[in-house]
Amino acid sequence: MNQLVTRKGNLSLKELKIFCIALGGFYAFFGFLSLNILKMQMNIISGFEVPPDDYFMGTFKMLYKVWTVFMPLLTILGIVYVVWGLLFHKTIKWNFIISLIMSVLSLVWVLAYSINLFGYLDLFVAGIGDDFPVFTYTAYGFSVFGFIMLFLLFTFPQYMLRKNIKYV
Repeated sequence: MNQLVTRKGNLSLKELKIFCIALGGFYAFFGFLSLNILKMQMNIISGFEVPPDDYFMGTFKMLYKVWTVFMPLLTILGIVYVVWGLLFHKTIKWNFIISLIMSVLSLVWVLAYSINLFGYLDLFVAGIGDDFPVFTYTAYGFSVFGFIMLFLLFTFPQYMLRKNIKYV
């Protein structure tokens, strides 16, 4: 009979449950906080006596469009992790499959978010990069570093979960 076990020397079921709750809480908090900070900034900018130039507003609106789509999805993904963590012992037969589904959803989120941010990066660099070519290379370098960190932040926890959950 197939049943869920953890490998010897790795995380216990209780630790996996806490891990899911903590990971989901982080994702949900970060998505919710990011969206609210952006909305606060929009409110502050709308109160300026002298409106910012078109370049600034264009880049800001592009970021706003990306974040209003992806940050609520990140919050929902985090909430799903928290619920899964709370129900971890009740879903014991399905935890491996759930971890695979959550891995795919997390990977899709990272890739889609990163692809959508390229438009923002191009617009951001276009206004300043012509005058300062070093700025262009620096901005793209930081973007690659940011993508790597984001990719690791979303894939490494998935790896840790699947490494500790298996069917026998």
